[in-house]
Amino acid sequence: MLLLGSNFPFEVSKEEQHHLPPMVMANEFFPALELPTVHIDNLTSAFEAVHYLYQLGYRQISCIAGPEQISLSYYRLQGYIQALRRNGISVESSYITRNNFTYEARRSGAGGVYSSA
Repeated sequence: MLLLGSNFPFEVSKEEQHHLPPMVMANEFFPALELPTVHIDNLTSAFEAVHYLYQLGYRQISCIAGPEQISLSYYRLQGYIQALRRNGISVESSYITRNNFTYEARRSGAGGVYSSA
């Protein structure tokens, strides 16, 4: 079974996890579940993306962050913030928008923020 997300659709204790069918968590990392995991380093990936934009000459770089309760959103936002600080750019809260991962939310979230050189 492939689990896309950090929450089971039901309550399960650590002991009960060992009696579930074989599962692999994809795209998220949640140590409390103790499942084999395939994921990316969201913090480093966001850091490198922002640093790349900085190297291209961009200084006003926005972040459309995902929902706060999802760990990958937290790590991506931290990577964004760390890259700005490392490059001497102040973190502007007006450039950070929180939204869910739907296409419609991303499209509407991008309307108020932008990147420019």
